[in-house]
Amino acid sequence: ELIDVLKLYCDRQIGRVLVVDDDPATAALYARGIIQIGYEVETVSNGKEAIAAITKSNFDFIVTDLKMPGGDGFQLVDEIGLLDLKRKPHIFVVTGMPLESSDKARLDGKVFKLIPKNGLSPRKLALDLNSAARHFAAASVVFAGEAAFYSYLFNTHLGNA
Repeated sequence: ELIDVLKLYCDRQIGRVLVVDDDPATAALYARGIIQIGYEVETVSNGKEAIAAITKSNFDFIVTDLKMPGGDGFQLVDEIGLLDLKRKPHIFVVTGMPLESSDKARLDGKVFKLIPKNGLSPRKLALDLNSAARHFAAASVVFAGEAAFYSYLFNTHLGNA
């Protein structure tokens, strides 16, 4: 376990994370864990504040609760999907409420991961963010490699036609 902890904190990340939770203590706890692995963190207390923050600044990830006054997580996820952003943030939903199948269907394809709040530690959240960062970095390398390959094909074979 010590090796996992050392890897987590040695594998520094660069980027921005928005934490959305109506409980200031929970938001601060999550933020502290995320900051320790290198991310810049902004916290807001509801979906309306989150949309305002997202339209002003770019975020790589959003960690949001579902049940909040002043714009819940479901509304936030839906509104992010409608925003005209060059790069949409990846969304982690942290919830303590049991989700019905209709709730899960509403989030399906819109969020990167659903995380139960029960037993969630800042370290576990940081591990999830690191894992996602590696996943998306690998995907962009594959995409860049494919783009270079097709560009090469076009320029060497089809461009001469």
